[in-house]
Amino acid sequence: MYKRALWRDTEGALGRGCVQDETDNLLLDLPPAALAIMRGDWRARLIAYLHRWGHDAVLLAYLDQWLAAQPGSATLREKRAVTLSATGEAEAALPILDALDAERGPMQSRRQARWDVFRALGRYDDLRALAPRHLEWRGQPRGEPRCQCVCELRRV
Repeated sequence: MYKRALWRDTEGALGRGCVQDETDNLLLDLPPAALAIMRGDWRARLIAYLHRWGHDAVLLAYLDQWLAAQPGSATLREKRAVTLSATGEAEAALPILDALDAERGPMQSRRQARWDVFRALGRYDDLRALAPRHLEWRGQPRGEPRCQCVCELRRV
């Protein structure tokens, strides 16, 4: 799964480490039986690993399998929305987040997910509405799609 690698740093010293070989990564092709018994911390670590290294298509497939067995899991549905947003399907993530907020009330992690979705969609007016009161928007022309979301803490 990992190959030993040597490299030189900026000073020319040799370094040693492991480089992941994608062809041998067993985590990208887990059988359904293994996914069915995966719970708790193991599942959370696998989700974090796949998300961190950009294996979003595999993560979506795994989340769909877990959601088939546990359709009421808010955590899995939220992770699915975040992953959809990361794969460029941000529009499909909004109904999932809306349903979760309606069922369980808003939470900080869903607020962050919604922030990422609005930013991906270029909906800056919605971002302004979502911004906490202690943030002040400066220099943002309304409705301009190319503007960046720059905010600065308001001095009290």
